[in-house]
Amino acid sequence: MSPLSSEAEAALTASSGITLTVPGRRTGRPHRVELWYVYADGALYFLAHARDHGKGTDWYRNLVAAGTGVVRVRGHQIPIRDEPFPPDVDAYRHTLALFEGKYGAGAIDAWYDRTKRIPVRAVPAPAG
Repeated sequence: MSPLSSEAEAALTASSGITLTVPGRRTGRPHRVELWYVYADGALYFLAHARDHGKGTDWYRNLVAAGTGVVRVRGHQIPIRDEPFPPDVDAYRHTLALFEGKYGAGAIDAWYDRTKRIPVRAVPAPAG
């Protein structure tokens, strides 16, 4: 059973972007970033820029370090937790296909295809 209300699921399905808040991995202070995402099969999918060092953007590194964050979408605050992809899934191809389905191949090619990306999967977590 999903920890989300039907209204929150509808907001995740319909919105084109979210605000993700994660605690800083060094300071613990909240850091916010607006992101494109896909909500499918009860999970949220993101594509983090790997950056030149290959370790990922700050929001990604903070999410991995904390293991949790909060997504804000259309008035809903949804706690999430970082969750690995199932071992039988090609995480990058799966996430890229979801993004192309939501935003269109042209937009994804323009924003995501020319830079190395790290696929991210998170699931809604019960508020606690």
